[in-house]
Amino acid sequence: MFKYFPRLMLPIGSLLLALTMAPSAHAVPSFARQTGESCAACHTSFPQLTTFGRQFKMQGYTLSDSEQVKGEGLAIGLGAPLSMMIQTSVSTLKKAPDPSTDSTQVRLPAQLSIFYAGRVTDKIGAFAQITAEDGAGFSQDNTDIRFADTGKLGDSELIYGVTLNNNPTVQDPWNSTPVWGFPWFEAGYGYENPGSLIESVGGAVAGLTGYAFWSNHLYTEIGAYNATNTGADKTVEVIQDTAPYWRLAYTADMGDMNWEVGAFGISGTLPTDEKLSDAALDAQLQWLLEGNQSLTLDANYIHETQPDSQHLNTMKADLTWYTNQTWGVTVGYRGASSSDNAINGADATATGKLDATSYQFQLDYTPWLNTRFALQYTAYNKLNGTTDGASDSNQTMLGGWFLF
Repeated sequence: MFKYFPRLMLPIGSLLLALTMAPSAHAVPSFARQTGESCAACHTSFPQLTTFGRQFKMQGYTLSDSEQVKGEGLAIGLGAPLSMMIQTSVSTLKKAPDPSTDSTQVRLPAQLSIFYAGRVTDKIGAFAQITAEDGAGFSQDNTDIRFADTGKLGDSELIYGVTLNNNPTVQDPWNSTPVWGFPWFEAGYGYENPGSLIESVGGAVAGLTGYAFWSNHLYTEIGAYNATNTGADKTVEVIQDTAPYWRLAYTADMGDMNWEVGAFGISGTLPTDEKLSDAALDAQLQWLLEGNQSLTLDANYIHETQPDSQHLNTMKADLTWYTNQTWGVTVGYRGASSSDNAINGADATATGKLDATSYQFQLDYTPWLNTRFALQYTAYNKLNGTTDGASDSNQTMLGGWFLF
């Protein structure tokens, strides 16, 4: 590690300089500008949502306190709901996978994203992201465009809507599902954990789902996804035909604590005719403690049934503690177990024993609600079905995350 010290000093110094020169909290994302609320109203720590944040999302991102141009059939905010995100990182692997490969990687930017995020009409809102990574050109990233309304079912309140999106669970209100689960910020360098179909098709599918949230307790969603053409020649598809998607969750608020238990799943056929079926369980427990502290526990377990009696199971759990929305600590676990010739995600050619176990430890400093610095360590106990050499992929990352 010490031989890389001179190379580490430049990005570390840059991050510290940014910390001392960063603007005050006047620079906030478009949701905050639209609602007139602090980021803390929707997030215990971004992107983890509070009960209010989940309601805002389910109601179509349309809540607004900003001035609008209004007329018959028209209600447009005076300011465009645009935001930008920049992530930068420096990471070091314990041992490079190849002697000719540098074990230290500096990424500036690691990711650059532009968002249209906010109200479109009284009942339509959008979260649409385009992203460039490592200097590559921009491409479509997470997108969730939704119509939402409210009503009554019996004597209870009902929120209902339709979402058009490109990544299964990007539309989900809880952080216990794949898209918005920890880690939210990774080096993008080194070993990549095995993934089921639902974790692997983001950005390469388009889905239309309908949802309802009844009595502030029961959430249901059903719909389907189809492949979008990708690749340089726009002929690559990750799935054939239509992949049905479903979601069921129950949630409750109990004073300063809220919890959720649920299930979700998807079934799809790969271009090579293998049919994969995912069924998952998830849970979230969130406490808002005295002294402006929060504690959030998220977990999910995904069982994937594959052809020829093969299977892939993936597991994730993380516990995050934050104080004053400034200092945070997260401990995370990732696991995978499989049969001898399991398919890894949407790639039918990547087969084998996929067992893996890793732990992540992250320390966050958020001096302003739209600026975060993270120190993250990932330790591997098992990779590709064996413990031999697994710790060679252990990684340390220092990163900066800026939203404005």
